[in-house]
Amino acid sequence: MPFGEIVIGSPGSGKSTYAYGKYQLLMALNRKCIVVNLDPANDPTPYPSAISLSELITLQDAMDELGLGPNGGMLYCMEYLEQNFDWLEGRLKEELERSSNENTASPATSSGKPDTWVIFDLPGQVELSTNHNSLKAIVDKLSKVGYRLAAVHLCDAHYVTDTAKYVSVLLLSLRTMFHMGLPHINVLSKLDLLSKYGELGTLMYAVFSEYPFNLTKHQVQTSILTSTLKSKIFRTSRTLFRPPIHAIRLSQWRYVTWWKILV
Repeated sequence: MPFGEIVIGSPGSGKSTYAYGKYQLLMALNRKCIVVNLDPANDPTPYPSAISLSELITLQDAMDELGLGPNGGMLYCMEYLEQNFDWLEGRLKEELERSSNENTASPATSSGKPDTWVIFDLPGQVELSTNHNSLKAIVDKLSKVGYRLAAVHLCDAHYVTDTAKYVSVLLLSLRTMFHMGLPHINVLSKLDLLSKYGELGTLMYAVFSEYPFNLTKHQVQTSILTSTLKSKIFRTSRTLFRPPIHAIRLSQWRYVTWWKILV
């Protein structure tokens, strides 16, 4: 049963950098890991991609043959991948078998073969993870063939320095979580640049730097931006969220469980 994550986020949020960093971390821990590049415009990649969508279709080909722009071409590439899911499934089987046959010190599963962590690096078009159905269909098909995935949503850290941007990125994350239907965790990227966004950015950088991997409920609520939203209540047909950031944190427990299995 393969485990893995899909890396999503706005263009320039650092998805490929994150994927490469995660790959380096797992390799340092002697864990088997492969990175799947599903962005047909992301070439070359900073990481060694075991599978690349450009093997099947490229963004430039879609634009030239169909007369599409960059966004339309990207959507077409994902629709084409959905229609040719057998190709992705077959390539994944090949790479997983190859990875399993390599001799490493990775922990073994009940079958005696070491697990391989799969990282899917996705395009930055927001509509793919919020309202377009192709990516969701691909993820659903992966789940049906045995993959257990979580969504890692990268957000630029400077969004926390402005109330309007902060609310918008929370709503975007919430919409992504509902649309994809996966265990979901948010990652603030480019924290080292926070201090460049004025006094509030410096304050937030100090808060996040002190607790980089384990922000508790109290620590999150001490931020100025979250405090201004504490009185707001977000209701859905199933869940009550207060403050809004908890809408994202509620679904993290399965991902955390998988991370414990991983390390």
